Amino acid sequence: MTSPHILCIMSHYTDPALSLRRLEISRATLLPSLAAQTRKPRLHIVVSQHDPYLRQRLIEYDATGCEVFFLYRDTWRLYGENWQIPEGHCIIGRVDDDDVLRADFCAVVHHCGMVHRERAIIWPLGLVYWRGQMFRLEHNGNQYLTLSTSRGIDPHHKAHAVIQREWRSVRASFKPGWIWVRHGDAETSTLAKYRGTPAGNWQSGKWPIDLAAVDAAIAPSGQASADYREHGQRPRGMRVSQWLSVYGSDKVSTHNYGSFYDDLFQRLRPQALLEIGVYRGASLRAWAAAGVPKTIGVDNDPATASLGLQVLLAIMPGQAYAVAERVGLLDVIIDDGSHLYPDYTATADVLLQRLRLGGVYVIEDIQTQDSVDKLRRDGWTIEDWRERTGRYDDVIAWKERV
Repeated sequence: MTSPHILCIMSHYTDPALSLRRLEISRATLLPSLAAQTRKPRLHIVVSQHDPYLRQRLIEYDATGCEVFFLYRDTWRLYGENWQIPEGHCIIGRVDDDDVLRADFCAVVHHCGMVHRERAIIWPLGLVYWRGQMFRLEHNGNQYLTLSTSRGIDPHHKAHAVIQREWRSVRASFKPGWIWVRHGDAETSTLAKYRGTPAGNWQSGKWPIDLAAVDAAIAPSGQASADYREHGQRPRGMRVSQWLSVYGSDKVSTHNYGSFYDDLFQRLRPQALLEIGVYRGASLRAWAAAGVPKTIGVDNDPATASLGLQVLLAIMPGQAYAVAERVGLLDVIIDDGSHLYPDYTATADVLLQRLRLGGVYVIEDIQTQDSVDKLRRDGWTIEDWRERTGRYDDVIAWKERV
């Protein structure tokens, strides 16, 4: 009986936005890699029972054709995780859910592990995909480390550099065996050494990867940094426009408002936000994910009460005074409601007073040129993307309380 080849995978997520983004990235990277393996590994996958996309995650790993064991954990642990490795000799590796493996990666590693016992199996040569380019990387064996062992331990029980010092090593192959996809989610930056050698004509049937799909999947994570200096100077986390994309808001899919809100949030760092017009709650969830502690919605549809968000049921502008009494002081107010000039101007006359000094009131989707002209005469600043996008209502009006 051959020894099992086990791949340990951490897919422990509880935040809805992060879980969805990582699942979409996995669909373009690790999942097709596992489905393409010429020798299937056994997967031990750590997940959270509170993951909102857990069921879909389980279905898609099962669909790879690999034998799958899901390990339900309360927390994510870098070291010291119990991967439930069976007794006896095993070949144990670990990959991230955004990695790409050659189609013969597992077959080569398993063969090497059957020949060499109690060894650290290294596959030093691989590729790095960074900012739309593929580079060749020699990693000194610390990347994609596998243990051929009977000790019941995983290759992340210690830092890879420590394992490499303590264990005898054997090299699996002199060919590139993996692709490290670098994107904005990554905690570490892409060092200059990672992009020293362009990969050239790297593509072959050995790589189960569609770069267009990878680009689309990693785009909401932002652009991977160039080096530690750039990484340290960039704001941590995603821009608000990326959160709007993650949650499916029409502010960035139908309209062109992403850059406006990126600039506004960077300048104001809002702590309290009110949005009129909730629909399915996409943008309210995005504001909260972008770090706004207090997000309040206003809508006239009773169905919004089932969204699990803080939504006040009100008809605007008739109940604007009642809303004003309940919301406290705000940094940002956004009217994405009826889009009718009499409604949003009457609402603004009341709610502008709920803004802190320096706060900003935004009216979206201005639908006529006459409305644009009137708002401009009344001191509103106009942001107009109509010529660029061809949409008649791709216009924002905003005003700062002074």
